[in-house]
Formats: sequence, structure tokens, C-alpha cells
Amino acid sequence: MTMHAEREGTVHLLQTAPDLLLQAFAESLREKDGVLTFFRAAFDRQADPCLEGRASRLSQYLTSRVADIPSDRPAAEDLVVELPKGSPSVDAVVGEYLRVYVNHSILIWARMRGMTYAEAKAERQVASTKAEDFDSICNAGTFEAYLLSKSIASDVETRKWEVQLEGNKWTPFDSCINEKIEEARFCCCDVFEIQIRAYMYHINLAELVQTNSHTGKARALRWSVDNKTAPSSGKFPLADVQAAIDRFVDLQTLAAFVDDSDEGLNVPETSQEQGPQMPAPSSEPPVLLPETAEIAFESRAMQSAAAAASAA
Repeated sequence: MTMHAEREGTVHLLQTAPDLLLQAFAESLREKDGVLTFFRAAFDRQADPCLEGRASRLSQYLTSRVADIPSDRPAAEDLVVELPKGSPSVDAVVGEYLRVYVNHSILIWARMRGMTYAEAKAERQVASTKAEDFDSICNAGTFEAYLLSKSIASDVETRKWEVQLEGNKWTPFDSCINEKIEEARFCCCDVFEIQIRAYMYHINLAELVQTNSHTGKARALRWSVDNKTAPSSGKFPLADVQAAIDRFVDLQTLAAFVDDSDEGLNVPETSQEQGPQMPAPSSEPPVLLPETAEIAFESRAMQSAAAAASAA
């Protein structure tokens, strides 16, 4: 092969082309004579000798087959974190979470663009430069918030969220929804929307109110410090976690942290658009469960927002 090493996006192409090649070849094994078709259609040595051209043909080969396979959803292993056994390094743990986070972000990006997961994954891999709209939902800042919501940092406080139902009964959110709320909080998104079962809800963490976007029904929220313990292999000081994230940024595996303290950060599957007019909450003010000591460390998004507020 040949390649134009001086072009922008060369590093990204070198990192993604091998995986694209393996995906295309693996797909060819699904059908009879698929390997022969693969070499004729996706790896034609008579055309496009440069690496950019090869990667483009591989992408087209995969895209031509998305109609024949269930490509609207990622494979289960794409979204499942499998921590290494023993006592893995912080880089190994953060890297495994990053693999899953990138795949999750691709799924969100695909929905934003009206594409299937397979189409979006192929397009991102073959693109000469990373799309800015993808970097807005998958960067060091949003990834750090995602990690903190998973209680990966040993010195960062996480919260358990509850909603007030009829009869003043407080009910906790399930772990998946709770993590999404925490992810938004660590990204300094006080107002966002989230889907819970079949309904969309407008969440306002500043006012501690949840509103059904369809019915307008408002309910109070409260939180307590989450004292759960994550797997011992996944507990690291925040400084070590941030250093590991920075190393992946240096490798151009992840977009750098974007300081959007004036505009807010984007969080996968949430929205910062203005929701419906907030109905008045219940007559009783939201009640906070007992707190522990003040948080010692916060996400960089939180630190940036605090600095901007102080400067103002």
C-alpha cells in the first residue's frame, strides 16, 4: 500500500484502518464464497492503492451489507465492560471503559445522523478527520463524567437519587437511570431530558424536580451519598484516572476536554434544550437525605464551571 502521510487525519486513519479491515473480513465469513467476494470487492489490488482508498472500499463493503444484518443495534460485547482479571493498571481499566463509551457514543451519533450503528461506525473509522459533532458527545470531559458516574474514582462522592411518588413515598431510581443522572451532574448539566421506560422526563437538578414531558406531572427529587463500593479492581484516585484519560487524548484515541462552562456540555442520551414550562412541585419542598463530608474532588467540568462562576 501507499499513503499520503502528510495529510491531516493520518494518525487517526492508521489507528482505525486495521480494525476496519478485520471487521470487513469477519463479515465476509458469514456467507458462502464470501472471502472471494471480499477480495474482489473490498480489497481489489487493481484499484485505490493508497491506504485512504483501501479504507474507503472497506467501508463501502461493510455499508453494502448493513441491510442484510441486524445493524441498528451494536453487538452485546460492544457495550459490556469486561475488566481484566487480577489487579489491572488504571490504564487497562480506563481503556476498557473507553472502548464501551466510544461504542455507546457511536450509537447516539448514529441516531443523531439517522444512520444505523454499523453505518456510523464504518463512517467514523474511514473519515480522514473526526467529526466535530461526534467529539461534542465523546471527549475527555464527557468520558470523565461517565467514569465518575460508575464510581471508578475512590475519592469522588457519588449520589443515590430518589423520586417522590404518591403518598409521599420515596422510590430510588434503578442503577442505570441513576448513573445517567450522575453523568449529567458531573458534566454540569442541571437541566436535561431522560427516557425512563416509555416516557420522557425533564430533570432539573438545581430545583430537584422531575417532570413528565407529556403530562406535565411534576415530582420532587432528593439524593443521598452513595456508599456503595465498586469492584476493587476499578477503584483509583481521581488524579490517576484523569492522567489515564489524558494519555488516551495524547494517543488521539479520544478528543480533548472542551471547556464549555458557559454553554454546558453534551451528554449522551440527554438534552439541554429548554423543556416544557415547569409546573409547581408538590407543596412540600424537596427533602435532601443526610449528607456526608464535603466532596474533596470534582470533575474537570465542575471545576471549570466553578471557576467561571467565580470570575463572573
